[in-house]
Amino acid sequence: MAPPKIKTGDVTVNDALDLIEGGNLRERSSGLDDLIYLLDKKGKSASLSALRDKHYHRILEILFKCAISEKKTYTGGKRTTAAGAGGRLGKCAEALRLAVGHGASASKLKRKTMLALIDHVTQALPCPPGSGDGPYVEPLLKDYVKTILALLSHQANVEQLATLDAAGWKNCVDFCVDAVRVYLDNADRDSGSRGSPAPGTASLGFSTGRSTNASQKMPGQIHRGTVQDLIHCIHLLVSPPNAPLHERSIDLSETIIQVLQLRHLGLSQVIQLSFASINKVFVEIQANDVSRAASLARDLVPLISHWWQARTVSQDGMLNSIRDEMLKTMFIIHLHLERLVCLEGDDTSRKEIIGLADSLWLEYSRRTKHSQLQLDDLTFVPQRLPEDYFALELFGLRVHNREGERGWALCQNLATLERIIWKSRNKDKSHSPEEQPRKKRKTYAAATRVQEKLQSPNSAVRIIALQLVPFLLDLNTFSAVEVSDLVIDLAGLAGDKDSTVVSWAMLACSR
Repeated sequence: MAPPKIKTGDVTVNDALDLIEGGNLRERSSGLDDLIYLLDKKGKSASLSALRDKHYHRILEILFKCAISEKKTYTGGKRTTAAGAGGRLGKCAEALRLAVGHGASASKLKRKTMLALIDHVTQALPCPPGSGDGPYVEPLLKDYVKTILALLSHQANVEQLATLDAAGWKNCVDFCVDAVRVYLDNADRDSGSRGSPAPGTASLGFSTGRSTNASQKMPGQIHRGTVQDLIHCIHLLVSPPNAPLHERSIDLSETIIQVLQLRHLGLSQVIQLSFASINKVFVEIQANDVSRAASLARDLVPLISHWWQARTVSQDGMLNSIRDEMLKTMFIIHLHLERLVCLEGDDTSRKEIIGLADSLWLEYSRRTKHSQLQLDDLTFVPQRLPEDYFALELFGLRVHNREGERGWALCQNLATLERIIWKSRNKDKSHSPEEQPRKKRKTYAAATRVQEKLQSPNSAVRIIALQLVPFLLDLNTFSAVEVSDLVIDLAGLAGDKDSTVVSWAMLACSR
């Protein structure tokens, strides 16, 4: 059925479609221009509210046929005809993106139409084998990926795609993963995740490697902006509660880990979305595939160390967003890390955990006091807090406190890492036949890493160590004898010249 006439001057959607479908090349190009004008925000006098799924279905069907026809000319024709076909392909892609954007936002697209759209994009975008035009049809690439993004940006659509046999959902995931892998194959990547440098030691600017520059000159290659759209699509695909993540968890996790190894991406939304996506995948597999979850947790530790960055940019919104996701990552992987280090004796993982903990200590100690957890952030009536909120036995975090949540989460995660490090050290001692029974320390030499920090000449480091003590005690980290040793250090700090140190020392003693 033809769409109802929507007038903007003398132009109607129906007229534009007729020109695209039955006109000559010049008329087809003119029809595409008219359709783009009607669908774009510049056509302010056009009302698209009358369009329904059947109308969108015809619009998409005509654009599909146009794209397939022009693709044949673009990939198999002479250079002169290919140039004209490329221009019309670009217009097809733009019109498709606008049409899907309108239809998806107004919830006008039914499941059948969405599946047809996904089939077309995934089948029409790749270049024919041996064409020499690159992996994808360049004039279609950018807007076709944005078309899929526009469709997936409404969670109801993703949930529909994940129902029944979830064929549409799987096709979208496969398409996005394959496209990202094409980018990875051409990116200037440091392939060794275990070799990730300590935060602040590697350049996070854009890569100037020869392979990256070469890929930018080739047709049909995926560039940075399109990669961000693809990762955004992946994040939208893994977010719905009914997404069958277990069927694509290996492909998704491997691809996302490789993206996180791309140093030249810098601190960008790609990294934030990648950590957010891997968190969703990890939660799905952590109980169903323990070995895979442990391997993934092991791979993530050096990547978190690298992307955390040991510098103070606490007001940077993007950096805060990335760190928020990494804090979630640390929280959900810590049990697997403990198993790797304390039960399996994975010394490599232990060293990487120490490296991550050191990165967190260094960055947190350099923050301004306003960006750290403060006593004013706490409430000492934790029983009044919502269930499962940020709380220990004696105190909790005041509600509606975003910055306080960040400080609390960092302290909690850092305490968890220190607990793993301490448990692994004790395990090593218990298995060493040469180790003599522990005697009561005669000097003030530190027994734990936290006690080393408590004796630091830097008051900021002492404050952080004091903040960690209640979390460590809540996790039952130390034996009674070790707690007695710790109290000696806390009592000494209760007389510190810094009033903030004194306050946190008293709070730690009360626990």
